[in-house]
Amino acid sequence: MRKYIIGFIIGAFVMVSGQVLADGVSKVGKTIQKEATVTLDGQALSNAVIVDAKSYAPVRDIVEAFGASVSYEKGVVKIETQGIDLSVLKRNKENLAGRIINTEKIISALMVVEIPTYENAVANTSEDKDTWQKRLYEAKELLKSKQAELVDLKLQLAEIDKQIAELESAE
Repeated sequence: MRKYIIGFIIGAFVMVSGQVLADGVSKVGKTIQKEATVTLDGQALSNAVIVDAKSYAPVRDIVEAFGASVSYEKGVVKIETQGIDLSVLKRNKENLAGRIINTEKIISALMVVEIPTYENAVANTSEDKDTWQKRLYEAKELLKSKQAELVDLKLQLAEIDKQIAELESAE
């Protein structure tokens, strides 16, 4: 009888500890708190779910948008690139060109309108001077950020142009 009781206690312990470990690893059964749209260069791809303040996006939709393939085999998600697809590169080039134009418009608006307006307000206003100085500072920081973003976008565009030229010359 004693062996049965010990066996029962050990069995209960193993069963409960497995559930505790599974709770920390698996997201199965968790409550979806929110959904969010997944976009690539401003174009909607799919929806992601938010669970415990983390977003879980569909791998297949994202990977295929970059021209790769996804498969599932024996508990492993495999992502494979088949080389760079020319149509994907050209679509990415168009998206980058649009982002460059938008960033240049923001930079222009900051340099031509916002920053001079705030500088004028700081120089000529005695009331709310701190507010105007804060706005001026924020506008200048945004300008720096957008200028750095523009440089990065142009570098990305140059890299895509290089890849497109290589693919077109190989055909």
